[in-house]
Amino acid sequence: MKIVFLGLGKMGIGNADNTLAEGFDLTVWNRTQSKMDGLIKSGAGYSDNPDPALRL
Repeated sequence: MKIVFLGLGKMGIGNADNTLAEGFDLTVWNRTQSKMDGLIKSGAGYSDNPDPALRL
């Protein structure tokens, strides 16, 4: 199952981290690159803008 998180605010970052820890195929997008860095290092995919993420 592919899961996409658009926006990594207070709720999004925690939910995305838990989703990745459970082994799901995760892609993230956020306006601020630094909020994605930890998830990317842990194995999440990322998108430079939200449009391609919506096609997953």
